[in-house]
Amino acid sequence: MGALWMAALARHHPTIHFLTVSPGNTAGTQIATNAPVLLRLLLKYFLQPILMPLLGIVHKLPIGAKRIVAALTDDSFRNGAFYASQQNALTGPLVDQSTFFPDLNNSTYQDNAVRAIHHFISEPITSTSK
Repeated sequence: MGALWMAALARHHPTIHFLTVSPGNTAGTQIATNAPVLLRLLLKYFLQPILMPLLGIVHKLPIGAKRIVAALTDDSFRNGAFYASQQNALTGPLVDQSTFFPDLNNSTYQDNAVRAIHHFISEPITSTSK
Protein backbone atom coordinates (compact mmCIF):
# COMPACT_ATOMS: atom_id res chain seq x y z
CA MET A 1 0.00 0.00 0.00
CA GLY A 2 2.79 2.38 0.91
CA ALA A 3 4.67 1.70 -2.33
CA LEU A 4 1.52 2.36 -4.37
CA TRP A 5 0.91 5.57 -2.42
CA MET A 6 4.49 6.78 -3.02
CA ALA A 7 4.16 6.01 -6.75
CA ALA A 8 0.98 8.10 -6.90
CA LEU A 9 2.72 10.96 -5.09
CA ALA A 10 5.55 10.79 -7.64
CA ARG A 11 3.04 11.06 -10.49
CA HIS A 12 1.18 13.97 -8.92
CA HIS A 13 4.32 15.83 -7.82
CA PRO A 14 6.93 15.11 -10.52
CA THR A 15 9.37 17.74 -9.25
CA ILE A 16 9.81 15.83 -5.97
CA HIS A 17 11.64 12.48 -6.01
CA PHE A 18 9.65 9.78 -4.17
CA LEU A 19 10.95 6.25 -3.56
CA THR A 20 10.06 3.24 -1.50
CA VAL A 21 13.13 1.27 -0.42
CA SER A 22 13.42 -1.92 1.60
CA PRO A 23 16.54 -2.30 3.71
CA GLY A 24 16.22 -6.04 3.11
CA ASN A 25 16.36 -8.76 5.73
CA THR A 26 18.64 -6.90 8.11
CA ALA A 27 20.14 -8.38 11.26
CA GLY A 28 20.96 -6.11 14.16
CA THR A 29 17.59 -4.39 14.34
CA GLN A 30 15.07 -4.63 17.16
CA ILE A 31 12.44 -6.38 15.03
CA ALA A 32 11.99 -9.24 17.50
CA THR A 33 11.61 -7.01 20.57
CA ASN A 34 7.90 -7.72 20.96
CA ALA A 35 8.01 -11.34 19.79
CA PRO A 36 7.22 -14.14 22.24
CA VAL A 37 10.19 -14.94 24.47
CA LEU A 38 11.18 -18.22 22.79
CA LEU A 39 11.06 -16.74 19.29
CA ARG A 40 12.92 -13.62 20.45
CA LEU A 41 15.72 -15.73 21.95
CA LEU A 42 15.86 -18.00 18.92
CA LEU A 43 16.15 -15.03 16.57
CA LYS A 44 18.65 -13.12 18.69
CA TYR A 45 21.05 -15.94 19.56
CA PHE A 46 20.73 -18.49 16.77
CA LEU A 47 18.80 -17.56 13.64
CA GLN A 48 20.10 -14.03 12.94
CA PRO A 49 23.72 -14.42 14.04
CA ILE A 50 24.36 -18.00 12.88
CA LEU A 51 21.86 -19.78 10.62
CA MET A 52 20.49 -16.95 8.47
CA PRO A 53 23.95 -15.64 7.43
CA LEU A 54 25.00 -19.19 6.52
CA LEU A 55 21.94 -19.45 4.28
CA GLY A 56 22.59 -16.00 2.79
CA ILE A 57 19.16 -14.70 3.81
CA VAL A 58 20.22 -11.86 6.11
CA HIS A 59 22.76 -9.08 5.95
CA LYS A 60 24.22 -6.79 8.59
CA LEU A 61 22.70 -3.47 9.60
CA PRO A 62 25.26 -1.31 7.73
CA ILE A 63 24.30 -3.03 4.45
CA GLY A 64 20.61 -2.33 5.05
CA ALA A 65 21.48 1.29 5.79
CA LYS A 66 23.62 1.54 2.63
CA ARG A 67 20.63 0.44 0.55
CA ILE A 68 18.62 3.40 1.82
CA VAL A 69 21.52 5.84 1.41
CA ALA A 70 22.05 4.60 -2.17
CA ALA A 71 18.43 5.39 -2.99
CA LEU A 72 18.89 8.90 -1.60
CA THR A 73 22.13 9.65 -3.42
CA ASP A 74 22.00 7.73 -6.72
CA ASP A 75 20.06 9.46 -9.50
CA SER A 76 19.53 6.18 -11.36
CA PHE A 77 16.67 5.20 -9.03
CA ARG A 78 13.39 5.80 -10.90
CA ASN A 79 10.97 8.28 -9.33
CA GLY A 80 7.98 6.54 -7.74
CA ALA A 81 9.50 3.06 -7.85
CA PHE A 82 9.74 0.48 -5.08
CA TYR A 83 13.23 -0.97 -4.69
CA ALA A 84 14.02 -4.13 -2.76
CA SER A 85 15.92 -7.38 -3.25
CA GLN A 86 15.60 -9.46 -6.40
CA GLN A 87 12.56 -11.71 -6.77
CA ASN A 88 12.55 -14.55 -4.20
CA ALA A 89 15.52 -13.04 -2.34
CA LEU A 90 15.84 -11.30 1.02
CA THR A 91 19.25 -9.73 0.43
CA GLY A 92 21.39 -8.63 -2.48
CA PRO A 93 21.22 -5.76 -4.94
CA LEU A 94 18.26 -3.41 -5.08
CA VAL A 95 15.95 -3.87 -8.06
CA ASP A 96 12.78 -2.15 -9.18
CA GLN A 97 10.02 -4.44 -7.92
CA SER A 98 7.74 -3.57 -10.83
CA THR A 99 9.97 -5.69 -13.08
CA PHE A 100 8.28 -8.77 -11.61
CA PHE A 101 5.21 -7.19 -9.97
CA PRO A 102 3.84 -4.87 -12.68
CA ASP A 103 0.75 -3.93 -10.64
CA LEU A 104 3.01 -1.43 -8.87
CA ASN A 105 2.90 0.67 -12.07
CA ASN A 106 -0.90 0.58 -12.32
CA SER A 107 -2.07 4.18 -11.81
CA THR A 108 -5.59 3.05 -10.86
CA TYR A 109 -4.18 0.89 -8.05
CA GLN A 110 -1.93 3.76 -6.98
CA ASP A 111 -4.83 6.20 -6.83
CA ASN A 112 -6.96 3.65 -4.95
CA ALA A 113 -4.17 3.36 -2.38
CA VAL A 114 -4.21 7.15 -1.94
CA ARG A 115 -7.98 7.11 -1.43
CA ALA A 116 -7.77 4.24 1.04
CA ILE A 117 -5.06 5.96 3.07
CA HIS A 118 -6.93 9.27 3.13
CA HIS A 119 -10.13 7.47 4.12
CA PHE A 120 -8.28 5.69 6.92
CA ILE A 121 -6.67 8.81 8.33
CA SER A 122 -9.90 10.83 8.13
CA GLU A 123 -11.99 8.23 9.97
CA PRO A 124 -11.77 8.13 13.75
CA ILE A 125 -10.14 4.96 15.01
CA THR A 126 -12.37 3.18 17.49
CA SER A 127 -11.48 0.26 19.68
CA THR A 128 -13.64 -2.84 19.42
CA SER A 129 -12.11 -4.48 22.49
CA LYS A 130 -14.03 -4.56 25.74
